[in-house]
Amino acid sequence: MAADGQEHPGDTPAGAYPAAARDGAPHPYPFGSSLVARTAAREAAQAAVRAGGSGPDWDALPVPPEVRERWRAVPAEDPSARSHDRIGQEARRQVALLEAALPGVELADWLDRVDPDALPSAVMVEAVAAAARVEAWAHARTARWAARLAACPEMDPQWSRLAGPPPAQRSVAGDELAIRMATSRLAANRLVREGVAYDQTLQATGAALASGDVDPARARLLVDRLADLPWQVATAVEDRVLPEAGRRTLAQLEGDVTTALLEVDAHGAQHREDAARAARRVGRPRAMPDGMASMSLLLPAEDALRVDGVLQHAAAAAKNLGDERTLDQLRADGLRDLVVGAPPVVDTSVAATSSDSGSDTAPPVPGLDPLGPGPRPGVTVWVTVSADTLLDLDDRPAHLDGYGPVAATRARALAAGGTWRRLITDPASGAVLDVGRTRYRPPTALAEHVRLRDKTCVRPGCTLPARHAELDHTRGYRRRPGDPPGTRLGTTSADNVAPPCHRDHRLKTDGGHTLHQYAPGRFQWVTPTGHTYRTRPGTDDTVRTTTRHPDDEPPPF
Repeated sequence: MAADGQEHPGDTPAGAYPAAARDGAPHPYPFGSSLVARTAAREAAQAAVRAGGSGPDWDALPVPPEVRERWRAVPAEDPSARSHDRIGQEARRQVALLEAALPGVELADWLDRVDPDALPSAVMVEAVAAAARVEAWAHARTARWAARLAACPEMDPQWSRLAGPPPAQRSVAGDELAIRMATSRLAANRLVREGVAYDQTLQATGAALASGDVDPARARLLVDRLADLPWQVATAVEDRVLPEAGRRTLAQLEGDVTTALLEVDAHGAQHREDAARAARRVGRPRAMPDGMASMSLLLPAEDALRVDGVLQHAAAAAKNLGDERTLDQLRADGLRDLVVGAPPVVDTSVAATSSDSGSDTAPPVPGLDPLGPGPRPGVTVWVTVSADTLLDLDDRPAHLDGYGPVAATRARALAAGGTWRRLITDPASGAVLDVGRTRYRPPTALAEHVRLRDKTCVRPGCTLPARHAELDHTRGYRRRPGDPPGTRLGTTSADNVAPPCHRDHRLKTDGGHTLHQYAPGRFQWVTPTGHTYRTRPGTDDTVRTTTRHPDDEPPPF
């Protein structure tokens, strides 16, 4: 049904699945009628252009007047010269006009209305570049809106020292945007940081981004390298590298910035190196497709080269001894051997713990187990799988703690020969109802129950495993200073305990965020701006926002 309340031919009901073009199967993504209508209208307009024999309206392109006048003065192309000119004079004029087009709403609309079939390939190249400039223009505005949000008083809470020193990231603007935009907190904070830099120290970079002279990746590189430096140094380096930044690759621009920093502020090089070394770290596993995960490693350059050299030498030696694995596989397996030794023990829930993690586990790389055979402390992993899947009665996915869903075949392999722990679960929702063990200390059993139930931190989008998170009462257990005398206090129970990560624990305590557990394992967050989100961690349920509908009932999870 259209916006006018009437049904029109070709409308697809919102939420319906249009037929796919391949395999005759339903399309995996639902499309609303508005998208279908816009697509049909655009295709009809393009068909009309082709039928009428007309081309793009070049006079509607937002081009500086001097550029347009200059090309109007150029004589028409000489047909006799076409054999010697691959592009042609008319296409050359179109290329020049598109190259000079100013990014913004008008250019985006022009590109949206143009029929690509009406453009020669040389002009299509410039159309792609013009679309990229529009993207840069839009990103500049997104970043500046994020900076404006960060300037709001609600984004700078008063952090109580009773819970420890104020966090390094005092502003909660990134936390606010991360939930709303369904992105990581790191990406949201980076967006805020960009916007602040474009408004303050790196205004020229912000202007170049808004005009499309540099793309978001290059502008972000300059922010990452320069935003925290003294403004005198930052602007001096910016002046040197920015004029050519749009024509340099990211690797070249990185080198340009490094060279300019050494020339502009040679005395500060040691301080920058010390600060960079202090930030060395190993990232936590990041889920990748098909049961794989990636980890990042940030080390001083000489240490990284040493690690690389050891892995390459051992891999090459194993290859020379006849190992059939590729060098990349040997390097990966070698790193595993250096850190964890033998394949790790797998501790499963309604599955198993195993010192043999399955037949697909790669063997050790010769010479890369300096600590001797056997598992290292801390290498236990947890896998939750239903009993029916474990018994090969169905193939429902299992859950690998700290990773996410894994195939049933992988879960059964991990469970082989391991130690099992019984959990009673709800077959429909998978929610843990009973840990099923008797403990002398109930708080320990309760903590395990909550962590197994929620699996991850309770903030929408935070994937920190619950076993690495803190435990907190969603309704305060103790009265806080300033609370009214009749304030209702919470209990230590499954429906009032949750596992937030350290940052989200601070947000709930001092950062202006409110957390309510309206049913065991079902949470509602209210942010400082009043946005409301409902979530059920440890499941694949989509985060629900009730900001626009404050009277909505809790979603039927």
